[in-house]
Amino acid sequence: MGFGESKLNFAVMKPSKELQAHVEKTEQAMLQANPWMHRKALTERARRIWNSTDSTVKKRTKLIAIIDLAVKALEPYVACHKGCSHCCNIATTISQTEADQIGKHLNRSVVKMPPIDESQIGKGPRDREKYTGVACPFLVNSECSIYAIRPVACRTHHSLN
Repeated sequence: MGFGESKLNFAVMKPSKELQAHVEKTEQAMLQANPWMHRKALTERARRIWNSTDSTVKKRTKLIAIIDLAVKALEPYVACHKGCSHCCNIATTISQTEADQIGKHLNRSVVKMPPIDESQIGKGPRDREKYTGVACPFLVNSECSIYAIRPVACRTHHSLN
């Protein structure tokens, strides 16, 4: 799979036909109201940013701006709200740049992780399973304590029901 390509993974829970229909109807309404959000257009914008000569931090800042615009456009269609923390118990990964920014924000040192050996992905024990169901360490009273600088994975995860 190349940059900007994705496939929905329903391996954990197969949605009902009603839920699938609801998601498709919601997506159509959202795209009709926000044509700039079509996957091809967003992917091209992201690709231009990613291929630029900007620093990683500046690229991330530009990508976050696009993500935040998309999240704002999605607000009428999502079930998420302040204090909703259901997805904060899903294992996720963050980049070293995101970890560094969180550390700076919290005035804490960050452990540098070794690069991932892509040839080993899917061959060993999965940390994802180990952390699924465990609350995010930044979740305080059902609210994100690093909301302003939350990782991309958190910014882009939302529920339509």
